[in-house]
Amino acid sequence: MKVKLYWHIFRNFEEIELGCWAEKQIKLPIAPIIGMYIYDKSGQRFVVNKISYDLSSKIVSCTVDVLSEDPHFFTIDYESKKNMAIEDGWKVRETSGEVSKIWKFIYGYKDME
Repeated sequence: MKVKLYWHIFRNFEEIELGCWAEKQIKLPIAPIIGMYIYDKSGQRFVVNKISYDLSSKIVSCTVDVLSEDPHFFTIDYESKKNMAIEDGWKVRETSGEVSKIWKFIYGYKDME
């Protein structure tokens, strides 16, 4: 089963300022479920937190969060995380400030602007 993983990399995590989307396509032997752990080839661990299905292309899209054993991973600056994603084979798309505002509004962070 083809699965597209989407990872949000935040420019400023305290203010929920989205910096870029990272996208990676993988194959899984089973359909993903929310809460499922997925490991990529580099050994990075992700947890699925949202799933959508595109029946026409037979691709499942999952939004994932990174789970890291290294406590310093979450204090790494934005550019370093983005470069790590690129090195691990993720396609990275930068977002503009406008997209960040929409992101905050959709997910209930509108009072933080």
